[in-house]
Amino acid sequence: MVFTAGDTDVLLDRTPIQGEPKGVSWGGYAGFSLRLAPALKTWNFVGSSGPENKSSAQGKWMTFSCALVAPASLPAGGQTGAIVVLDHPKSFRHPTTWYLVKGMPYFSPAVLYASPYTLPAKQSITLKYRVLFQPSAVDAGAVEQEWQKFGGE
Repeated sequence: MVFTAGDTDVLLDRTPIQGEPKGVSWGGYAGFSLRLAPALKTWNFVGSSGPENKSSAQGKWMTFSCALVAPASLPAGGQTGAIVVLDHPKSFRHPTTWYLVKGMPYFSPAVLYASPYTLPAKQSITLKYRVLFQPSAVDAGAVEQEWQKFGGE
């Protein structure tokens, strides 16, 4: 995704995060996001720096995984699955900050998490992600190899 400002500067803003003036617990995110079924609340986040239990983490990739919830009539019930999002090294503000909400469940590469950004007139920013779906538990080594292939394009 490439975003280009027109003839004037464009402020890319977000709701302030906790600790900032008027900050809230749900501030700091915007853009590409994954919001999943409430039945997946037992899933876990694992990023390029390891397991994540906070509401934000910085890294070059993030995974969301656990046992799949499916009716007994479907073969996926009880198996493990994962969603992997890779952040390309040429993406704006790489490595990104990830906004993580296990209780929804929801996650997003949140390039505006730390601060708003003014995109100068006629300038562009690029956001490039790869989304992978795995029918298995997260193997951090394998995800890292996928990121290396993706980042080396």
